[in-house]
Amino acid sequence: ARSLALALSVAGVAAEASSIRGVGPQDLGRYPDVAGASAFRCLSSPEGAALPLDAINDDFCDCADGSDEPGTGACAGQSTTMFYCPNPGSFPSYVYASRVNDGVCDCCDGSDEWRSTLCRDTCAVEGRVLLQDRQKRQADLESGVQQRASLVAAAKKLHEASNKELQSLRERLPSLEALEREARAALEAAKEQSREEEQRREELQKAAAQAAGNGSA
Repeated sequence: ARSLALALSVAGVAAEASSIRGVGPQDLGRYPDVAGASAFRCLSSPEGAALPLDAINDDFCDCADGSDEPGTGACAGQSTTMFYCPNPGSFPSYVYASRVNDGVCDCCDGSDEWRSTLCRDTCAVEGRVLLQDRQKRQADLESGVQQRASLVAAAKKLHEASNKELQSLRERLPSLEALEREARAALEAAKEQSREEEQRREELQKAAAQAAGNGSA
């Protein structure tokens, strides 16, 4: 609730800062009644012809960039100058000049339809909904960041465990290689003993056969 009040308060301050219909706070200083100039020049042509101050928002398009008609639809068709919706109680926004006084409520405060009473102010409700949505998306993002941090920590722990096991195997490698050499030597000795025993067996069989032959003679 506190963050809601703070966000909507900031939006309200921004809305009050603009004194020229359709001009946002960040552009307000470029207009003469704020800058203190005696005439107005199209913002995209500062060296161009000077226009009287009453040419601003007089519903006649003098500037190709639409800067002399920030609060009307006279310069519809360009996208350089857009209509600023203060939307107090919600969040400020911009709409194309073609949407000003077109009979459709684009700004939640109804400021884009200033020639009629068609639009009712829905900014308070919209502001709460938008802020809740932003808070939810922020919570989801924070949750995602935490989950990623947990995965990174788990991967790091597994990596450290794998490195530790690898180091242990490297330390045991010399003794394992020595055991392997001993096992190979024992195997060779066993093979050699088996060959010697087979040779003795064959010699005994051969001697026995010769003795049997001599006895029969």
